[in-house]
Amino acid sequence: MKMTVVCLMCLSLCTPVFLIAQRGEKKVEIALGYEVQKEREQATKKQLNRLLQKYDLSKWIFTEKVLVDYYTGIPHSHPILTLNTRYVDDDERLLSTFVHEQIHWFTSAKPDAVDKTVAEFKTLYPEVPVGKGQGARDESSTYLHLIVCYLEFSAVTELLGEPKAREIMANWRHYKWIYKTVLNEGDKLKAVIEKNKLTI
Repeated sequence: MKMTVVCLMCLSLCTPVFLIAQRGEKKVEIALGYEVQKEREQATKKQLNRLLQKYDLSKWIFTEKVLVDYYTGIPHSHPILTLNTRYVDDDERLLSTFVHEQIHWFTSAKPDAVDKTVAEFKTLYPEVPVGKGQGARDESSTYLHLIVCYLEFSAVTELLGEPKAREIMANWRHYKWIYKTVLNEGDKLKAVIEKNKLTI
């Protein structure tokens, strides 16, 4: 019995992952990147933990492993959902970013539906921007982000209300054309997304 207790204590001390419970059935494991910046990473981890307890995000959680890394330039979804510490003082932007990256996991699990949706978007928008703060890294990614960013907007609207969701989307410095299209032509995007059963 004593050996079991000692082993469990050692395991808890050696594991760099913090398991957080949230409202709903799902749990999220948050690991930190570099010890050099542990204070800012720890603050972001606590912030995300608080948000997960404040809001029921279970319908938007498709991967339960998250890394908070000070040195990550751009948050990304794969191979592990990785957030930086840029929004440590901005709950709403961190929430929106977290949901955005989770939605990438949702779309990656539905390649056929995504392909059909993108094909229809190419008819609606034959030319799309790439990079330069307007589009994503390439044409395919820009079309994909019309789906992801629309679903992000829908999620944040449900969580924070439409006025706040519009404010957040309108003020992102990246994907400006994509978010503008989501805000101005959301009904068009919604019709195609719903038709192809990509609604969360």
